[in-house]
Amino acid sequence: MDIRMLGPLEAWDQGRPLPLGGVKQRAVLAMLALRANRVAPVEQLVEGLWATEPPASAVNIVQVYVSRLRKVLADGPGCTLRRHGPGYVLELGPEALDLHRFERLAREGAEAATTGPETAADRLAEALQLWRGEPLAEFVDEPFAQAERPWLQEQRLACLTARVEADLGLGRHAQLVGEFEALVRAHPLVEELHRQLILSLYRCGRQADALSAYRRVRAGLADELGIDAGRRLRDLEAAVLAQDPRLDWTPPVRVDPPVARVQKLPSRNAHFTGRGGLIEQLHSRLASGDCSAAVQTLHGMGGVGKTQLAIEYAHRFAADYDVVWWIDAERPVLIGEQLTALAARLGLPPGRTHAETIDRLLVELRGRDRWLLVFDNAVRPSDIVDELPGGGGHVVVTSRFPGWGALGGRLEVDVLPRAETIALLRARIPALSQSQGDDLAAELGDLPLAAAQAAAYLEQTDLPPGDYLRRYRTRRATLLARGEVPGYAGRVDTAWALSVERLRDQDPAAVQLLELAAFLAPEPVPLSLLARRPDPLDEPLRTAAADEDALGDTVGSLVSYSLARRHRSGFQVHRLVQAAVRERLEPGRRQAAAEQAVALLAAALPGTPEDPARWDAYAELAPHVLAAAADAEASPAGRRLVLDIDRYLQARGDSVASRAVCEPLVERRRTALGPDHPDTLTAASSLTRVLVQLGEVAQARGVGEDTLDRARRVLGSDHPTTLWTAAALIQALGLSGDVVAARALAEDTWRRCSRVLGADAAVTLLSAAALTGALAATGDAEQARALGEDTLGRCRRVLGADHATTLWAAAALTTARVQVGEAGASRVLGEDTLHRCRRVFGPDHATTLWTAAALTLARVELRDTASARALGEDTLARCRRVLGPDHPRTLLAAGAVAHALNGEGDFEAAHDVGEEALQRCTRRLGPDHPIALLVAAALIRARAAVGDVEGARDLGGDTVRRCQQALSPEQAITVSSESALSDAHDRGNGRTPHLANSGSPVARALG
Repeated sequence: MDIRMLGPLEAWDQGRPLPLGGVKQRAVLAMLALRANRVAPVEQLVEGLWATEPPASAVNIVQVYVSRLRKVLADGPGCTLRRHGPGYVLELGPEALDLHRFERLAREGAEAATTGPETAADRLAEALQLWRGEPLAEFVDEPFAQAERPWLQEQRLACLTARVEADLGLGRHAQLVGEFEALVRAHPLVEELHRQLILSLYRCGRQADALSAYRRVRAGLADELGIDAGRRLRDLEAAVLAQDPRLDWTPPVRVDPPVARVQKLPSRNAHFTGRGGLIEQLHSRLASGDCSAAVQTLHGMGGVGKTQLAIEYAHRFAADYDVVWWIDAERPVLIGEQLTALAARLGLPPGRTHAETIDRLLVELRGRDRWLLVFDNAVRPSDIVDELPGGGGHVVVTSRFPGWGALGGRLEVDVLPRAETIALLRARIPALSQSQGDDLAAELGDLPLAAAQAAAYLEQTDLPPGDYLRRYRTRRATLLARGEVPGYAGRVDTAWALSVERLRDQDPAAVQLLELAAFLAPEPVPLSLLARRPDPLDEPLRTAAADEDALGDTVGSLVSYSLARRHRSGFQVHRLVQAAVRERLEPGRRQAAAEQAVALLAAALPGTPEDPARWDAYAELAPHVLAAAADAEASPAGRRLVLDIDRYLQARGDSVASRAVCEPLVERRRTALGPDHPDTLTAASSLTRVLVQLGEVAQARGVGEDTLDRARRVLGSDHPTTLWTAAALIQALGLSGDVVAARALAEDTWRRCSRVLGADAAVTLLSAAALTGALAATGDAEQARALGEDTLGRCRRVLGADHATTLWAAAALTTARVQVGEAGASRVLGEDTLHRCRRVFGPDHATTLWTAAALTLARVELRDTASARALGEDTLARCRRVLGPDHPRTLLAAGAVAHALNGEGDFEAAHDVGEEALQRCTRRLGPDHPIALLVAAALIRARAAVGDVEGARDLGGDTVRRCQQALSPEQAITVSSESALSDAHDRGNGRTPHLANSGSPVARALG
C-alpha cells in the first residue's frame, strides 16, 4: 500500500490507484493518515470536517466514510483501518505513507550534515522529490487543513533550506544561484533563503549582486512586515562588504563516524539495496529502552536476506555501540568458543573452563549498555538462551525458525518488494532494462539470494540479459546452480538442502508434503485439497491428511524451517524452493509426486466450469492446475482437468489467460497425441472459442474449420466434441461476415444437438443461442425472437439465470427484439441482463459489452438518447480498452454510439465516431458485414447533417445497395440506410428532412 499526501491525496495498491470517494471522505483519510498509528477520536474527525457546526448525523456520516474507506483499502499490505476505543486508527507500515518516508529521509539528512554532507544532500534531495504539489490543497476549505497545511509547509521549507545548506557545504554555489531566483520569489520573507542566496552570489565572485540582494530583502521585510533584517543577515552584509575570508568556500573535512572499540563483523555488502523500513523498525525497537525489545529476531526462509540485513544494521549503527560481535550460531557447539574470543578481546581473565569464561563475559556485558551481539542463523532459542547477557545492550538473531517470541521481538523478513529487486539487479547490471528487470524479478520470485546470484552470473559471463532470461525460463535448474555470491551460505540450489534433510528425520510426512507442493503453483495450497481425498498419497502423509489436526502439525513443521508460510486455510511455498526440491528428487519419486498432485487436483474439480456458483472453487484450483499442466497430460483425467480450467477461464471472461493456456496445449497434444486424437480436438475446439472472444476472427475460423472437419471424420458429426466445435465456429463465421454460412451451420448444429442430446443439453442451448444471433444477423428477426425466447426460458430453467450460456442467450434475444421493433421489451431484458452480466462477469466481459451495445440501440429507439449516449460511450471506451479498437464488439458499440449521437443532435461527434468505425469495419470485417452496414447507416445521416451532402449520398447509395444484396429488404439496417439516404436527398434539395425520418435515428427503421 502506498498512501501519498505530499500533493494531491492518492492511495495506490500494487501499481493501481484506488478510488477514494468525494472530498469529505478523502478528508477523513487525510486526517487518519496524518495521525497514522495513533487513535483519531471521532469528535476530532467531526471537528476537522465541520468545525463548530456539524450536522446532527455527523457521527453516522463519519462512520459511513470510514466503512467505505475500509472496503477500498481492504487491509492492503502494510495498511489496516480499524475501530479503536473512542475513534479509529489507520495502521501503516513504516514505508506506506510518503509523509513518513519524507520525515525519515529528512531526519537521516539532518543527522549526516556534520559527518557526511554528500549523504546529507542526497537524503534531503530524495525527501524533497516525494513532494508532488501543495499539501492538502484540495482540502483548503476543510477546517482540519487550515491547521495542518502550515505545519506541512514548514516541514518542506525546513528540509529545503537544509538541503541548500548541504549543497553550499559541497561547493555547489554556482548551481544554486539559478535555483534561488524561483525560491526567493516563492518565499520572499524567508530570511534563511535570502542569506543562502547572498552567500552563493558572493562565492561566485558577484559581490555587487550579493549586496543588491541584501538591499532587496531588507526593503521587502520593511514594506511587508515593518521590520528590519535579522542579525544573521546584517552580519552577512558586513562580512560581504569587508570581504571576510571566512565566507569563502573550503572543501569539507570528511569525518568518519566513530567505530566500535571492539568489533568483529562480516564485510558490508556494497550492493545492499532497500529494506529501509525493516532497518528503521529494528533500530526503533532496539532503541526503545524496553527490556522486552532488547532481543530482536529476524526470521524468514533461506535466501531471503536475513544475514545481509543484520550485517547492514550492524555497520549502519556501529557508532551506537562500543562492542559489536558477530557469532555464527548455526552449530551450537561452536557458540561458546566465539564468546570466549570476545572475552579475550575485552581483556577479561580466562576462567578455568569455557563455561567460567563465558560467565565472566556475561557479567561484564550485563554491566555495560553499548554492546551488540548478533547470533546469525540460530537454529532454536534453546541453543542461545543461556548465552544472552541481559542488561542494557542489544541482541539481534537471524533464524529460519519463527518461534522466538519468548525471548523478545520478531520481525519477519520476506522477499524484496518488486521495485527493490529491480533496483538491485539494475545497479549491478546496467544493461538490464526496466522491463527485463521486472520479468527477471518475477522469475526469481524477488528472492534476494536468487537476484544476487543472477547478477553475479551475468557479471561473470557478460551474457546479454535477454539471453539469460530466456535461458532461465527453459533451464532454471541449471542456472540455479551457477553464480558465486559472497556473503550468502551457498547458492539457491543448496540453500534449503540442510533444512529438508533435518526435517526428513523429524517429520517425513512434512517432506512428502513439500515434495507434493513442488509440483503445484507458488500460490496458497488449500488443505482441503489433501483432506478431501488423501487416497493417492503415500504414507505417512496419507494418514496425516486424513486428520485435520495432524495435517496442521505437518504444515507447522514446514513453517518451523521457513520452507513454507501458513495461510488462512492452507500453506504456500516459494517458487525457488519448489524448483530446488524438484531438482533434488530421484526420477521415480519425482514422477510419483507429480502424479499425486494431478490426482488430487482431478478429485477436487468442483463441477460445471460455466456455473458461477463454482467459480470461487475453480479460482482456488486454477493456478495449481496450470502449474501441473505438463504433468497432467499423461492421463485422460489430467487432460480433462486442464480443459475444465480453460472452460472456467473462458466463462469468467479471462480470454487472454485462456488463450495462453489453449495455444501451447493444442501444440503439445498435436505433438504427443496427434492432430486427430479426441483430446487434441477438444483442446482445439476450446481454442476456437477463445479466439472468437478475443476477436481473432480469421484465426478462429481457420482453427474451427480444420477442427470441425477432423472431428466429423474421426468422431462423427453427432459427437459432442464435434457439436461443441461447430457451436464455436458459428460465432467465428458470423463475426467474419459470412452470416449465411453461420446460419446454415447453426441450424444443422442445433438440429443435431436436439436430436442426439436433447433440447436441454448444454451444447444444444449454446447452439440455439448461436442460431438466434445468426437468424438476427441474416434479417430473420421474427424467427430469431421466437427461438431466442424459447432458448432463454430453457437456459434459465436448466442452467439458472446467471449461467454464462443463459446470459449469452439473453444478449442475443435483446438484439433480436431490437430488430423486430420491440424496443420496450428489449430494454427490459437488456437492463436485467446487463445488471446480471456486470455482477457475474464484471463490466468488461464480452457478453456484458454485447448486451450494453444492444441496450444502447434499444434506448435510442425509445428516444432515451441521453441515457443511450452515456451507456454507449462507456461501453465503447471499455471495448476499446479491453478488446481493442478493431474487435467486432467494439465496432458494434461504435455504431450504437453513432446512432445515439445522431439522436442527441450531436452530428459532429457522430460523424467522427462513424468515420473511424467505418474505416475499421471495412478493413477488418469487409464492407458487407452487418456491423459495417449499421455504422454506415449512422454515418450517412451524420454526413448530411454536417454539410457533406454529396458524401452522404454516395455512402447512402452504396450502403443501400449492399444491404439489399447482403440482407433482406425488411432488415432493420436496410430500412435505416434507406431512411438516412432519403434525409440526405432532402438536405441536398434544400428541404428539411421529413418528420418520419427525424428524432430517433433508428426509430422508423426498427419500429
